[in-house]
Amino acid sequence: MSTIVRRGIRTKRRTRIYYREQLLGNSIGIMAATPPDIYARLVQSRKECRLCESLGLTNPAACEGGIYDSDNLGPWSSWHGKLNPRLMIIGQDWGDTKCYRKQRGIEDPNSATNKKLTYLVGLIGLDMDSVFLTNAVLCLKEGGAQAPVRQEWFRNCGEQFLKRTIEIVNPRVLVTLGECSFWSLRELFQLPRISFRKAVDKVDGFNLPDRKRLFPVYHCSCRILNTHRPLAQQEKDWARIKRAVSD
Repeated sequence: MSTIVRRGIRTKRRTRIYYREQLLGNSIGIMAATPPDIYARLVQSRKECRLCESLGLTNPAACEGGIYDSDNLGPWSSWHGKLNPRLMIIGQDWGDTKCYRKQRGIEDPNSATNKKLTYLVGLIGLDMDSVFLTNAVLCLKEGGAQAPVRQEWFRNCGEQFLKRTIEIVNPRVLVTLGECSFWSLRELFQLPRISFRKAVDKVDGFNLPDRKRLFPVYHCSCRILNTHRPLAQQEKDWARIKRAVSD
């Protein structure tokens, strides 16, 4: 998992307020609209956001002129993005601009991580078509998949998009994949400040508003499986999630 770089670069508060008002403004007057309509407004707000541009991120709508962008929150949501699902999985970030260009903005379902994730989701009695996938950071970084990430990215994207995504998509259960995505949810919902390992080992997960449940899990990449949480243990972690999605 990437190391969070802690730097004291200030993000202008009025800029954050502007983007928050733009997002909220998109919701005013459409409370009777269908979830797909509201989701489309959220996606449009994501396309227009440049809040982290000065912090080293590139919006998919601005990468290569937006030719690989989609009408979803990101490539992961384009792969599997069911609204009102029993399960939402939140990753850290999608990746960097180089990979995005190489794959033309399309998720690779045959990557080692995605194949392992599909297996784990299957263990709890779901297929991937019944899941909504997204990331805590929606824009693209530089320097490769393992490049360092910054707290400001998670804070900005969490405030502007992630919390609203959870409200609109309305999953029954949320799973954060890896430590950084859990940190983002912990800050958004003011969860107890316990270690990531203790959070993963919490048998019943965490209660969120609207009777939702959150279960943090370790990332299922080969590196994490070989160094931090082997597959046998991850299978046990996901077994607890099965009970929650079945309730």
